[in-house]
Amino acid sequence: MIEDYLFDGGRPQELRLQLVSSTQTLLGDTIGLSDDEWQAPSRLPGWTRAHLASHLAQEANRVLAVSERLQRGVRPLSWAISEPDRELEAASRRSAVALQVALDTSASQLLTSLD
Repeated sequence: MIEDYLFDGGRPQELRLQLVSSTQTLLGDTIGLSDDEWQAPSRLPGWTRAHLASHLAQEANRVLAVSERLQRGVRPLSWAISEPDRELEAASRRSAVALQVALDTSASQLLTSLD
């Protein structure tokens, strides 16, 4: 598996390049979506494209928080399962521009922290 290859022997630079490439592809594919296109259903039952984008941005922010706490030698945070669901619903109602900014900002901050 590619995941085993990337983690075996400590290949963080290769993993980072794959993460950057995937992020650039996502941002490129979504930059032109309209508000209506973001609110269209995804292949996940009950989730719109906006739900997916909000989930990705939300989870990137959570990994960022864990990364920053680990760098400071502080125990990572934990979240209640019901808490993200309320946040996700609210975040998925944002405009196309706000969704794109959330994806871009969270990805950029996470990559910076992981460096």
